[in-house]
Amino acid sequence: MNANRLASEKSPYLLQHQFNPVDWYPWNEEAFEKAKRENKPIFLSIGYSTCHWCHVMEKESFEDESVARLMNETFVSIKVDREERPDIDGIYMTVCQMLTGSGGWPLTIIMSPDKKPFFAGTYFPKEGRYGRMGMMELVPKIKKLWDEKKEDILNSTEKILNALRNEQQSYGGEELTEKVLEESYDLFEQRYDKQNGGFGNAHYKSATNQAPRKKTPGWPGEERAIWLRLKLIADVGLLGMPNAGKSTFLAAVSKAKPKIADYPFTTLHPNLGVVKAGDFDFVIADIPGLIEGAHEGTGLGTRFLGHVERTAVLLHLIDCTQDDPVKAYNIIRNELKMYGGELFERKEVVCLTKMDALGEELTQSVANDFEATTGIKPMIMSAVASQNTDKVLYKLAEIIKASRNVKDEDDSEAFDKAYDERFDKAMGINEESYDALRNDE
Repeated sequence: MNANRLASEKSPYLLQHQFNPVDWYPWNEEAFEKAKRENKPIFLSIGYSTCHWCHVMEKESFEDESVARLMNETFVSIKVDREERPDIDGIYMTVCQMLTGSGGWPLTIIMSPDKKPFFAGTYFPKEGRYGRMGMMELVPKIKKLWDEKKEDILNSTEKILNALRNEQQSYGGEELTEKVLEESYDLFEQRYDKQNGGFGNAHYKSATNQAPRKKTPGWPGEERAIWLRLKLIADVGLLGMPNAGKSTFLAAVSKAKPKIADYPFTTLHPNLGVVKAGDFDFVIADIPGLIEGAHEGTGLGTRFLGHVERTAVLLHLIDCTQDDPVKAYNIIRNELKMYGGELFERKEVVCLTKMDALGEELTQSVANDFEATTGIKPMIMSAVASQNTDKVLYKLAEIIKASRNVKDEDDSEAFDKAYDERFDKAMGINEESYDALRNDE
């Protein structure tokens, strides 16, 4: 399968589309020059990596050979990640709302080679259904209009641009000064619930909706405006570079069904799986693959590293078939160190994956070289072939039990108590908090 021009981009969303048969361009002058040279309109598609309908439209339309053939013949197609280019997204979302009365993602804009839009919409299936036009109908109609009524289209674009300029002028706003920032902070500070955490539901009219569903002590002092983050509570954090086999491992040892494919960044959000080692259950969290510069936000970066901060142990998976497993290991370790907190000091199990591809003897040779270089003895396994996965699980269970002070698998009372204490500590809950809750009830 040949990759298109998006293969050289850094955005995870753009990289998801690198193997589409659509001849995608990133937003650059090369695309617009090609459109002018070949007298073709631009098909601009804007989305983001966790957008459900973006993935649906990709699967239904952009991965379809017949749709791609029509698009390649009719348009110069450009893909934009709204999280990477919010400026472009903001302009064309306004256009979509002006033309259609609504907006959303994926955002679909068709425009002239000099960036003047004349058609806007959101999601389009391959074939029309439920009153919504499909790509197989839309693209030929646009081509016919462009070929036969191009002048009328260009005249309409000027009206759209004039309306857009008026829209932007009407929302000029005030200059962002220190006073504006201070007033904004004071407003948030007034709405902050110091006792229970969060910003509350005071804007609701009824007492039922105003009351928080769950109460936690929150964070003290000035940190309250910074450290409100959602973090998973899992026992094991799965780490590794893209295509290290994390999702394959999670699917093999649990009932979780993460997306698995042979291209990078297939995991776009954390996945949880409950696994068994004998009679001992524990939870594994799989986060998107890390790349160099993750601590600075490269790739999916720090967005998901926080989800493994509360784990008892990290399972670091390394693809044994790659050229330099040691380099891959050091990249991830450096990212953990630069990320800060206690992640770098967390207990870690290192495991070489995909041993079925090399065979046990050759994989063991790679493991020996890895140990000689790093001083760390890695485990070896194949999730696909279920080789040594049970050994890995029992090793993880051993570390988790030690962290919970559970002496044996049958000590369920000690297990429950240790887990409850760990949850309470993570949430900052103590006996006084429970008393307050009881009294409030």
